[in-house]
Amino acid sequence: MRLLTCVLLLVFTLTVRSDEYEEDISVGGYHPDEERPTIFLTPGSPGQLEWSEGDDLYSRCSVQNGEHYYFKWIRRLPDRTVQELSQNALLFLPKVRASELQHPIYCQVTRESDGAVFEELLNVRVAEYQDYTGSTELQLTIRSLPAEDLSQGRVMRQCLFEGDPALNDQFDFRWLDQSGRVVNNGDALILLLENLVDLGNYTCEATNRQTGTIYQARYHVTRASRSQGRIVGPLSFCTSSIASRSS
Repeated sequence: MRLLTCVLLLVFTLTVRSDEYEEDISVGGYHPDEERPTIFLTPGSPGQLEWSEGDDLYSRCSVQNGEHYYFKWIRRLPDRTVQELSQNALLFLPKVRASELQHPIYCQVTRESDGAVFEELLNVRVAEYQDYTGSTELQLTIRSLPAEDLSQGRVMRQCLFEGDPALNDQFDFRWLDQSGRVVNNGDALILLLENLVDLGNYTCEATNRQTGTIYQARYHVTRASRSQGRIVGPLSFCTSSIASRSS
């Protein structure tokens, strides 16, 4: 009986010591939330970074608590590998496509004092806009400007997409004469007709900066007092002969 009591006491003592050891491990590995610095992404945190297809993507990472940190930007891939995008606090990716944002981008911050590493996710929101690339509703028109006086041989026309002024900011405009020569880089055509050589067809080209799609509208200059522009639909940007011409 005395032997059995000793064995039971020995087992109980070992069990208590084992529990105390496991408890010490969990306490020692705990890091309270207040140790994590507040990471600012400008733009991008707090809030979201608004981005449109084909735009540059940029943000700056910072920590404002008086300590010294090392910064870099990374992308985490599905196979658990890490792609380094920048070795400093500034992230700049030119002309980004949506496919490049399929995987999350983080600012990774390393505290110099203890080597602790923290990360902040870059929250990107795709800006909503209407894709006019293949829309049959999009119409490029030509209208007269107030200072136009056809009776005096002064032609002043403007080429634009009517109904949505902001849409015109997505395009580069230029005017070409009947020989394909660029007569103006811009949406306005200004002519002072002095001889028959100036008569003929003038073409306005509007090129979408993001997609390269070209819309055209033609205006025929005659001796008549009034003329109208003719709509020609969107053209695929498949030739370099027009693009390579210069005035």
